[in-house]
Amino acid sequence: MSATQTTSDWLATAAPVAEALVVLALSVVAGRLLGAALARGIRRFASPGWEQMARRFTSWGFIGLGLANALQVVGIDLSVLLGAAGFVTIAVGFAAQTSTTNFLSGLFLMLESALKVGDFIEVAGLSGEVISIDPLSVRMRTFDNRLVRIPNETLVKANLTNLSGFPIRRIDLPLTVPQEANLVAARDALARLGEAEPRVLQHPAPNIMVLGFEGGHARLQASYWAAADVWVAVRTSLACSIPATLASAGAPLSTPRLELSRRDLTASPAPQDA
Repeated sequence: MSATQTTSDWLATAAPVAEALVVLALSVVAGRLLGAALARGIRRFASPGWEQMARRFTSWGFIGLGLANALQVVGIDLSVLLGAAGFVTIAVGFAAQTSTTNFLSGLFLMLESALKVGDFIEVAGLSGEVISIDPLSVRMRTFDNRLVRIPNETLVKANLTNLSGFPIRRIDLPLTVPQEANLVAARDALARLGEAEPRVLQHPAPNIMVLGFEGGHARLQASYWAAADVWVAVRTSLACSIPATLASAGAPLSTPRLELSRRDLTASPAPQDA
């Protein structure tokens, strides 16, 4: 065998390998670049968990495609490998049904923009601040500083209330005063209280309603609007000022009344069993 023929055979063997390595290298670079770009786009409305997942999925997806092309370039038949991969995929799919459901639910949540990190939510009897939105679950810190992990599927199926969904929130304070009190003076005093609190919005304006009468009491509701980020503080401040405000208006908060008839007082006790 001549040296020329040996060199030619070596080049014929090395060329596909070199081409396969180039394809694989380009796939790695493209996957990392596109993964980083996608992660930057997701960062605007999702937590770092989604960024990391997008980067990994994009990078490994391109590497997988590049590897498949590289194997074809060097003459390896992928039909057998694809058949085996199909069986493995089916088995993994059955084993990870719950995780798959939570992952797809997370995609729906992200597309709907129903919540974001920092929002205050109520769901499944729990309330607190969203601290992360991950591919399989949402982590929430309750108001008493407990960490709660909620599967994404639960958030999709349950009634989710986003307390921070809008920039302002209404404060509703139910009140009862004696029905013989001056209700007009009480309404005026509560309206002035809202005007005196600088954090209470005047557009929409405070609204004081008389809801009705029950058991010798008049039921009122004082409604005020405030920015969502100071809602708790404003509600507390108003609640602390209302008793003195109503008392100065001659309509103090009423206390529960227990009315006993003469028959109730003279009724004999029920006989005891022997």
